[in-house]
Amino acid sequence: MTEIRLNIDEATNEALAVLPGEWVSYFLVELPDFSQNKLEKIIPSILSDQLAGGIDTIHYAIIEKQDDGNSIIAVCDKDRLKDAKELADKGGYTLKAIWPDYQELDVPKTGVNLLRDEKADRVLGRRSNGTGFTAPLDMVEHIVRGLTVHEGQLIDLPKKAGLATGDFSPRPPFNNYIKYLSRAFALLVVVFFIWFFQVWTQISTYEEERLQYSDASLVIFKNTHPDVERIVNVEAQMRALMGDGALNGNQGFLAISDSIFNAIKDTTGIKLENISYDIRNNQEVVNITISSVNFSQATNFEGKLKELGFNVIQGGSSQNGDIIFSSYSLEGEAL
Repeated sequence: MTEIRLNIDEATNEALAVLPGEWVSYFLVELPDFSQNKLEKIIPSILSDQLAGGIDTIHYAIIEKQDDGNSIIAVCDKDRLKDAKELADKGGYTLKAIWPDYQELDVPKTGVNLLRDEKADRVLGRRSNGTGFTAPLDMVEHIVRGLTVHEGQLIDLPKKAGLATGDFSPRPPFNNYIKYLSRAFALLVVVFFIWFFQVWTQISTYEEERLQYSDASLVIFKNTHPDVERIVNVEAQMRALMGDGALNGNQGFLAISDSIFNAIKDTTGIKLENISYDIRNNQEVVNITISSVNFSQATNFEGKLKELGFNVIQGGSSQNGDIIFSSYSLEGEAL
């Protein structure tokens, strides 16, 4: 018996496998007018009485549907087809079709066509109904008894799949796609939960920071405006209170603080540690605490404030190591 033969198309890197005909049986069966999927499900039960062995190890393929309602069904052991597929894979080819060797023989109009395999004592046969066989030379006479025998001719094999269907198709069956899609979906779910957890963690972090900033702004508001008892919207109330000076013809907190910052910038060694704003008896008052390395720097800064038009009232002073802290209350309108 010959082995599996591959017909290679180098241009497309595709292969067509030719199996020894002894491995493949053709049956002529009358099938109902069902879809391909339904037919593939009922074929095993239709052929069960004509086959030996378990149907689970056998692969079925519809080779041809004829006009009279009959169909040619090819039957082959799955392990043989796996061997063909592995042979193609080993060579790096895509297996496009699988056929028995007697499919290379032409179909006679009547009787049977026979062609001897010169490399072995075997004969390829093809009947007028389209079925075929490959048999040892000494058995052919019994197979074709009663039929008109003709000399057969080799023809090209069809390019269509033949036995290369289902699990042996060039494209995986739909069930395989479902399997891959299920894996992809499971991976997508895992990625989604990881992303959701990261986003939730980030949102929680941002919320904690927001609350911290909110608490800090509330403390600043209370320190700056201790006389305000009901605080509803820190930002809106702060803006309104800071704008009071502008409405009254005064500069307001923003303009005053800008003057103070300019004085700090123009004085060497001065750092602003604290600032608060208040209005007492319709008079704007800004309380500040600065730090300096020596008293002369604080004195220079005090002079800058007076040059800007502030009434500077000295507060307390303290020293922590080399750093001197000085407090001032600024009244009046800066120039």
